[in-house]
Amino acid sequence: LPTFCKRPIVFIRMKIDKILKNLNDYLFYSNDYCLVCKEEECQKSICSSCLSHLEFVDGRFKLENSTCYYPLFYNNFIQQIIREFKFNNKTYYVFVLAEILQEFMLNTPELQDVDYISYIPMTRFDEFNRGYNQAKILAQTLADLLQIPCLQVLEKAKRTREQNKISLQERADNLSGAYGIISECNLENKKLLLVDDLVTSGKTMDTAIATIKDSYQVDVVGLALTSSRIGEDDD
Repeated sequence: LPTFCKRPIVFIRMKIDKILKNLNDYLFYSNDYCLVCKEEECQKSICSSCLSHLEFVDGRFKLENSTCYYPLFYNNFIQQIIREFKFNNKTYYVFVLAEILQEFMLNTPELQDVDYISYIPMTRFDEFNRGYNQAKILAQTLADLLQIPCLQVLEKAKRTREQNKISLQERADNLSGAYGIISECNLENKKLLLVDDLVTSGKTMDTAIATIKDSYQVDVVGLALTSSRIGEDDD
């Protein structure tokens, strides 16, 4: 084949290999060892040593349209875990992170009586390029633990610039029209939990919640693992 025909084939093969690797990491993890350090045997997904590096808080991030809750202080340890989970294909970390969110929800009154769980979407291009949406698999795993239905409520209609690299005014403009309702759901007078891995400025979460509330009479609360006001993108 000519070179210009071979390049798309090579690209597609690379993406298939990446997706298969992500699936393998997600499915074939060890039940006997800590998923973070992989050194200590433990009955749960994270050992006591790694757990001691996490700093638990009763985090509440006030948004214009709701509140986003989070259980962890943004220290170097959770920063590294999220980075590996998000960018380095360590999708098996989802079991550790979902269990942390589950425990937090069970001890936070405002996060009780949730009818549905959803998540912050990525564009199809970005999700294909990464191989997965970390917020989606986090929400799905959490929903399985809690036995609550997980719905895809939103789609990301346009690609956006990284929020932490632009001004506050540009952030609002950047997210304008970014999200849309993907399908009709029975959300009227329900309580929806919207999940993301990290909240920084809060603009992404707030814009997504506003989009949902524009279409439904629904109580929407946000849930993230941690909050970083500076230094990280919340997309």
